[in-house]
Amino acid sequence: MPQTKRPQLLPDIEINDLYARPKFNAKERELYFDLDERETAALDQYTNTRTRVYFILQLGYFKAKQQFFKYRFEDVSADVKFILNTYFDDTSLHGFISRDYIKDQKETILKLFGYRNWLPTFPQSQEKFHSKRRTFFHSQGQKNITPF
Repeated sequence: MPQTKRPQLLPDIEINDLYARPKFNAKERELYFDLDERETAALDQYTNTRTRVYFILQLGYFKAKQQFFKYRFEDVSADVKFILNTYFDDTSLHGFISRDYIKDQKETILKLFGYRNWLPTFPQSQEKFHSKRRTFFHSQGQKNITPF
């Protein structure tokens, strides 16, 4: 571990296990990128292959870690290839994914699993730590995605 002024409670490998994007093997791809009826219905709202592939990626990663990740298709090429071969005849991706689509996809995935985005319930003027701490305790028992 590198020397820092802050105490480090977890070693880097454990931090990566918790927060890094999943790297699936073949069996995990089959498991996490498999779509049930509700997920397929949610996918059907997107018509562009690139947008649909991005949705399946986000969905699979969320199933594995209950988090969202930023990545390029080039960074997850093995997962993209699996999804294209499994769900689509088209083997090439064109265009880009807009922020609005990404935000919409995240909200759709959260709803599918009964989660919601973390929203501060206290005024912004309060000290950051205390606000997060109160919100954390306030939201115990609820499925929230938190920013920290």
